[in-house]
Amino acid sequence: LVLVNVRHRTYVFDVFDIVVCLLCFYWCGHCFSIGTEKFIDNLLNLVDCEPSFLLGAVGECRCWYLFPTLQCVLQVQCLPLPAGVRDTIGSILQQQRVKELVFAILIAENQLITLLRPKKHSLYPQDLHLVFNLVDASTSFRTAESWTPICLPKFDNSGYLHAHVSYLEDDCPACLLLLSTDKDKFFSLSGCKKNIVEKMKGHGCIQAINDSLARESYRIEQVGIPDLRHFVYKSKGTLQYTAPRITRPYTEVEDRTRLMGLYQYLHHRIHSSVRPLKILFHVGSKETVLGWVTPGFELYAVFGPLVTKPVAISSVNKLLRWIKREEDRLFILSSQVY
Repeated sequence: LVLVNVRHRTYVFDVFDIVVCLLCFYWCGHCFSIGTEKFIDNLLNLVDCEPSFLLGAVGECRCWYLFPTLQCVLQVQCLPLPAGVRDTIGSILQQQRVKELVFAILIAENQLITLLRPKKHSLYPQDLHLVFNLVDASTSFRTAESWTPICLPKFDNSGYLHAHVSYLEDDCPACLLLLSTDKDKFFSLSGCKKNIVEKMKGHGCIQAINDSLARESYRIEQVGIPDLRHFVYKSKGTLQYTAPRITRPYTEVEDRTRLMGLYQYLHHRIHSSVRPLKILFHVGSKETVLGWVTPGFELYAVFGPLVTKPVAISSVNKLLRWIKREEDRLFILSSQVY
């Protein structure tokens, strides 16, 4: 337990170094003169419980902002939505785009719903996590349409974009960010947002988002695998991950902390620079855990304490088939481009 806690602290500080350094150096220096504490506090809360941070930021990528050839493996989680709904929202963003718009990003509760981007440019997970933190750390965006500068250092570390930030509706937790390089286009993007909301309401998309958020992701019981308690699946091709809602027996803070520590232990052992592994099965006093790494995915699964390795491997294969069937609901397989 002590070893897991030490590793946990090491990983947290690795991620904290990355994100806070970026935030303070590139963003805060340009955009804010006071009031940055809440953004940093929010980041500290995220790195302690967010699988993308705990299982994504490893030592070899801690200086990617100085050495761009090193790739960080942070990933984002998407809001589970029927593929047809997500495609409809993407099409609406595409149809209502004005020429001043560079990126359109729709998020809800630190989950990506969809985005619109230029054909020759991508939004990296590092930049999306900065966007998540900006929205999650501030309650002022809920009261009115806002216009704020934001630096996305992986996209362009030499300047910043101007973001129109607003929630779709008062009773909808989804937040829409419309990003432009022109500081004088607030009203143009405000009109764009109104058109987007009108179209989304007409197609039932806002109700679909609210329904998905009300379900609080999916439950492990939906997978239908006995003794499987929780899992984290990371898709390397999409830079996205999925995980079910954390439920019993991990409802208490202490139990959740142990769960994240187990995931980190697996991740550390599998990605060891001394002896990297492709698969690892670990038996603990309260659960058994299995980690599996391939060129296409990483999977970390937690089972009951009496599950054997053959049973765990068989269950993981069933889990992979379930994820394959549900992938167009769990992941954004292709984003809208212009």
